[in-house]
Amino acid sequence: MGIVLKIDGQNLQIRRVRLNDGISFYRMLQSIESEDHRFSNPVRNHSYADYQNWLQKCRLESQPDFGNEVIVPQTTFWLLADNHPVGIGRIRHRLTDRLKKDGGNIAYAISMNERERGYGSKLLGLLLEEAVKMGLTSVLITVHRDNIASQKVVLKNGGRLVDQAGEMRIYQIDLG
Repeated sequence: MGIVLKIDGQNLQIRRVRLNDGISFYRMLQSIESEDHRFSNPVRNHSYADYQNWLQKCRLESQPDFGNEVIVPQTTFWLLADNHPVGIGRIRHRLTDRLKKDGGNIAYAISMNERERGYGSKLLGLLLEEAVKMGLTSVLITVHRDNIASQKVVLKNGGRLVDQAGEMRIYQIDLG
């Protein structure tokens, strides 16, 4: 089980994706665009069988020895509100030169019908706690310059703008 917070009478928790995560998780992912503000959702508009294959891929990707110089290990988490999936986040265990400019260590998205409820800030905060457990001392988060909501989420969680690359703003959050 992941970290559990009680906020406004609601239990929020983050936990790793599991192979037996069922239809409610699949449906939540259908409400997030394939490329939602640069967050990649590879199961949008795909079959439930494709979703189940994706769960297996998530498990494989989370292994420390996964990947190479271009593809890095990453762990995928759900944000649950009262045991109902409302968001998804990923922590990349390390960065490539490309990810330092577009991608960063952490990516997240909230279900379309659950936005503007503060879940993004809570999800990022919980992902940062998980990043500490993974041994990361700082993270980079890249946000498209037009994504004002996500920029606010990052700033609220201690991010500071350290660079810009094209249309991306690069924020660093120190975890120590």
